[in-house]
Amino acid sequence: MFVTTEHSPFSILYPRNACFFMKKYIPFLLLILLASCQESFYFSESKTFDQGAWVYQDSVDFEVTIPDTTTFFDLVLDLEHTTSYPYQNIYLYIHTLFPTGERYGKQVNIDLADKTGQWQGDCSGEVCNVRVDLQRSAYFNKMGVYTFTVKQFMRMDTLQSIQSVALRLREKQIPAEE
Repeated sequence: MFVTTEHSPFSILYPRNACFFMKKYIPFLLLILLASCQESFYFSESKTFDQGAWVYQDSVDFEVTIPDTTTFFDLVLDLEHTTSYPYQNIYLYIHTLFPTGERYGKQVNIDLADKTGQWQGDCSGEVCNVRVDLQRSAYFNKMGVYTFTVKQFMRMDTLQSIQSVALRLREKQIPAEE
């Protein structure tokens, strides 16, 4: 059994001080633990639509500066919508403008609900967030500014219940070949 005093380094073992320690330091330790669990992105930007409506002509641009050609990235798209979105999916057209001036585009279909109408992704109340990996281990062969343009491609003037779209680039660690 330890004999402790208020000034002893072992005073934490004394029950009176254990409660003090828990009240003072446990919330701080939990905050550090929660902060370290969040994903870290090299680039992360979100664009919000006025009144939850994405107009067909309105494209969303994301400018990303790539400082070197040795890093690989996962390209991630987050789409936030409400549960009043009337369709199972959404078609997007994504253009990439390279630093050289070249432009590449691709149509992407994102399922927001399954065939039974169950929403995909993380839903909280009436808002759902769907995360899609657009490309894993993307390699940029030129340094400079890349512009990613995202357009809704549902061929209707105004697409209701779309709250925001976000583009994120996560650095990818590629194991060295042996």
